[in-house]
Amino acid sequence: MFLDQSEPDLCFLPVDNCSDLNSELQRVLTGLESVLCGRKKSTCSLSVAEVDRQIEQLTTASQHCDLAIKTVEEIEGALGRDFYPSLSEERMHWQKELAGLREENESLTAMLCSKEEDLNRTKATMNAIREERDRLRRRVSQLVRERRVAIVAVSVCPLTLPLLQ
Repeated sequence: MFLDQSEPDLCFLPVDNCSDLNSELQRVLTGLESVLCGRKKSTCSLSVAEVDRQIEQLTTASQHCDLAIKTVEEIEGALGRDFYPSLSEERMHWQKELAGLREENESLTAMLCSKEEDLNRTKATMNAIREERDRLRRRVSQLVRERRVAIVAVSVCPLTLPLLQ
């Protein structure tokens, strides 16, 4: 970077550096926006792993954004100019948005865990009901077999049973 102290209003920053920085900043912000928009549109049917992956993506995008902003601020400081006056406002906006999404994520993660616990309890109850049903079916089958044996025995040897008077 070159800075001419005698002419503070002129910027002698190489064009390549400005365009690279600008395109990098734009790429990071676009990525952050797409992650945020995608997050808003997603449903609550996300798994914990997907939620963790989205947190990682948001964190990475935020780190890239912070790095790009820091680079811009360093260049502005070296040049004594504020090329992006709304950048700090936008950064605050995105930080608030990110904080809100993290809070929402924590809430959704807690709700997801609660629902998974409910599901596991329901599955356990269903398994217990199935086991009881199967046990009762086996008992009914056993009683039906015993009844048939008793009926056959009575029809074959009616005199062997004591007579009721």
